[in-house]
Amino acid sequence: MGETAGARNLILGMAEDLEWEVLRPFVESLRQTSFAGEVRLFTAGANERTVRLLRDHGVVVDRFTRLRVRRGNRVFQPLRSSLVSHAYSPLLRAASLRGAASLAAPISVPSVSRYLRYYRLLSAVPRTRYANVMLTDVSDVYFQFDPFAFEIGASVNCFLEDTRETLSSEAANRFWLVTAYGDEVLSDLGSRTISCSGITIGTYDAILAYLRVMVSSLVRLRYQWHGIDQAVHNYVIYKGLLPEVKLVENGEGPVLTLGIVPPAEVSAALPDGYDNVPILHQYDRHPELQEVLLRRLDHRP
Repeated sequence: MGETAGARNLILGMAEDLEWEVLRPFVESLRQTSFAGEVRLFTAGANERTVRLLRDHGVVVDRFTRLRVRRGNRVFQPLRSSLVSHAYSPLLRAASLRGAASLAAPISVPSVSRYLRYYRLLSAVPRTRYANVMLTDVSDVYFQFDPFAFEIGASVNCFLEDTRETLSSEAANRFWLVTAYGDEVLSDLGSRTISCSGITIGTYDAILAYLRVMVSSLVRLRYQWHGIDQAVHNYVIYKGLLPEVKLVENGEGPVLTLGIVPPAEVSAALPDGYDNVPILHQYDRHPELQEVLLRRLDHRP
């Protein structure tokens, strides 16, 4: 559960085109917990003030470069184009996994490139550097306790969303799954509860194994779309491509994912209905809850 001698717990995320005002709840809420490990964010498009404030708060900032094509006021990410993806795919198939991740990361959509960058980082460090790793969204995550203060075990901990929706019934997840894998896979997996790809926690070894499978799957997509990593994440865990996965019911472990929880239910739980949950994810989908949390952050009555 905790850190081992000489090894730290790591929170790893990506903040592309995000400024301090968006990142502040993530960073400052974490500082109010007992977490004492490392926080590392890959960043691009952030201004100097944001980078300075992140570093002032103890965040390790890895700034990266990306390739984008501008046409007028529109910005295109190359691997969203099926033509570019088709031309690039032989190179990715011929490369090693680290090589494919290096080639694809600068031209991938953010929700895909983050996994490529995570894999390149974790596969290059000594395995004794980190005890446990949390891969996380950053713009919609609020911490109330140390995120590693639970029985992590040897498996990858994947967190389910509200059971009232499935991969087939929820529109965005249905689109991502069909886009990535087609109607046959939707028919096969559509009745499953959604596992949110926004937060995944495990030991260093478990997370590295997870990233190997995710990267191998992501670089073989026909083309990319924002959010398509969620389809790949669910395919990987439900098709048994990882030997050890623990599916954690929503709110029964360290994470409560609120995106598809009915607003009336969230409102009824306020102001303190979620005080015992270490990590509130997608809290910003509910303005009343967001206001409560920001007041706490600012120590306002």
